[in-house]
Parts: sequence; C-alpha cells; structure tokens
Amino acid sequence: MLTYNRVETTAAYLHPTAAIFIPNNPLMHRTTLLSRLFTLLAICGLFVPAAVGAQSSQFSIHINDARGPNQVQHPSGLPGLAMEFDFTVLNAQGEVVPKAEFQSTSIELDNGDTYTGQANKAEGPWSVVILIDASKTMAAFSASGAFKAARTALADSLGQIPDGSNIAILTFDDLPKTIVDFTKDKNPLGDTIRKRITAKNSGNSCLYAGAFDAVNKLSGASGRRALLIMTASKDNCGNRLAQDVTNLAQENHIEIYAVGVKGYSVTEEDLTSLTDPTGGLTNMREQGELVFAVENIMKGLSSQFTVKTILFPPAGQR
Repeated sequence: MLTYNRVETTAAYLHPTAAIFIPNNPLMHRTTLLSRLFTLLAICGLFVPAAVGAQSSQFSIHINDARGPNQVQHPSGLPGLAMEFDFTVLNAQGEVVPKAEFQSTSIELDNGDTYTGQANKAEGPWSVVILIDASKTMAAFSASGAFKAARTALADSLGQIPDGSNIAILTFDDLPKTIVDFTKDKNPLGDTIRKRITAKNSGNSCLYAGAFDAVNKLSGASGRRALLIMTASKDNCGNRLAQDVTNLAQENHIEIYAVGVKGYSVTEEDLTSLTDPTGGLTNMREQGELVFAVENIMKGLSSQFTVKTILFPPAGQR
C-alpha cells in the first residue's frame, strides 16, 4: 500500500501537470532491484469539461490504490517492475471530477528516468459494504432528522454504484450487525435502508469495530473493494483502533470512504484516519447537505482511472 495516498498540486485549466509523489512506498522494499523508490506520476494535458473548468482552475490527483511492483522481464532481457495505479481527479473543493481526458501520462523516478503509461477509465464492478451508524447518537430525538436524512441520501444514491456490483449493508452500535449480506440486486436495498434500520437508544458507538468487521467481510470479496461509512458518532468503545482497520484494508486493497454528519461527536480527523491511508475520501456535511456528500463519494467509485507502466530502475541499493 501507499505510504502517502494523496498529495495535491495546482494545475491550470487545459494546461496542467498534476502530480502525485509517493515517497518510500513500502511495496518497493520487496524487491532487491530497488530498496527505495521516489515515484512521480505525472498526468500531462488534463482536459475537463468547460463547465467544470469555469468552477475552478485548480485540480489535483488523488491516488486510490497501487498494485505492484511485480517483477517482469523485458524482451531485451532486462528485469522490470510492473506497476498499476488507480486515481481520481479532484477540483479545488475536493469534489470528484467525473469526466477528464489525458493527453499523456508518465512515471518519473527520483534519478530522472521517465516511463510512459496510458490512463484509461477504470472499469468493472465493485464489492461495497455500506456501514451505517445506528448507535445511541442517532437514537436521540434531536438526531432523528439527521438519521433520516443520512439514510435517505444513501438509499437514493444506490443507483450510482456500477451495475453488477455486490453490495452489503451493515450497522454499528455496541456491535456490528449485518442487515443485508452481499447481493447484486440493488432494487430492494433502498427500502431496507429507509425502513429497516433503527437506532439503539443505549450503549456505545463502536465505529472502529464496525469498520473492522466490514473490512473483514470485504477481504474475500471479488472485484474492486470499498467500504462506505455514514456516521455522526466517533468511536467511544476502544476495542479497536483506526490502525487495526486500515492495516487490514491495506492488506486487501480496500478503499474506505466516509461521510460524517456535522454537529455531532465525529470529527473529520476521526474519519480521515480511516480514509487517507486507504485511498478513500472523507466528506463532512451538515444534515441538509448529506445528499451532496454521498453523491461525491459515489462519483469517487464510478470515476476512477487506471494507469499502468513497467519500470526499469537501476539495480542495487539507493
């Protein structure tokens, strides 16, 4: 997994060079060819629709996942490292840009060697677990509106998940609970989220235990994998740490996304501790804006790009 999943750079509309720096990627330590690689992924000539460009002249590249390096051999006999990156394009407000075209892509090593790659739209279904806060926080009368708004936003967004994806629904309070196991049938899930999920009026909010259980469920799932958390509560159980969740997610290439409801105990830092190490995104919004937060997360799943390349770094310690 990546040590750093996100570094933002400024790019001018129609003439940007957006870059991601990935220092000390621990994956690189698995080969004797290179003990330390400082990789630059440059996306050159990023074109976005005029309407998007009018909103902002600054764009950034957000790394979602990296696969490799896998040792391969060039026809010339030289040993190489095959690498693959998934990424999304964000505007200055951190919103996903769903449509973008790339003139060229390249990966540059710290010694100046540059390798070309091709950026394409990432295709294929996902396995997604939706984890919903059903703890005492949401059971309070004052939170009834937020709880309903959160469930409605999730239910209304299900159609944006790519067809053919496997979706499961879990809740957490004192313990995680599976409401619906993996299914490809999205049609009944909306009513399930709206009508079958109720909050518990006592006990604790075991956010990290719920997230760990959800990641564990995803570990054996097919396709690309993502956990989407909707919560107003921070963890007050202490039976799991955020790092327990992210370590398991990293081992299994699972991206964690989170929507936090402002005005309650959860903070942006609580959620970014889960999303940043795993390549996901965090959105904190007021009750009336939750639909926009969920839509942005869904765009993050459906608007990813993939770039592949083979590196031929110099042998030996660096």
